[in-house]
Amino acid sequence: MKKAAFSRTARVSAAALFFISAVVVILLAISGAQLFSANPPSGSIGPAGAALAWDGTAPGTGAANGESTCVEGVSCDTFNLTVTGTQTDWANSGKRIEVKITPPASQDDFDLVIHKGNNSGKIIDSSGNGAGIPEVAHINPAAD
Repeated sequence: MKKAAFSRTARVSAAALFFISAVVVILLAISGAQLFSANPPSGSIGPAGAALAWDGTAPGTGAANGESTCVEGVSCDTFNLTVTGTQTDWANSGKRIEVKITPPASQDDFDLVIHKGNNSGKIIDSSGNGAGIPEVAHINPAAD
């Protein structure tokens, strides 16, 4: 009987340990996503709207092979931009959207890629300047 009770206790302890470990991993994942993602994570802009700004908070450990090795919140950061208005509204306004990122230090080298829809969507524009040089890319809502 003691052996059966010990086995049941061991199973309960192992299950409790697994549960606690899973909760810790989930909490770390959630807090990591909050700590290292664009702040704010999204915004919208229309042809008559004001400029938007956000801070990329990913530490930027590097994605040597470009987007294929990008890890969201670690070496890459995503800001979701909703473009409001119609293509005609944008064409009539004669405006386009400029996206610019400025490296915080002269040795920092960032690349900028704008996708339509999500990170695996069509590439609208990109910029891959060298270290210390701002990256600038454009969205033309009248055509894109």
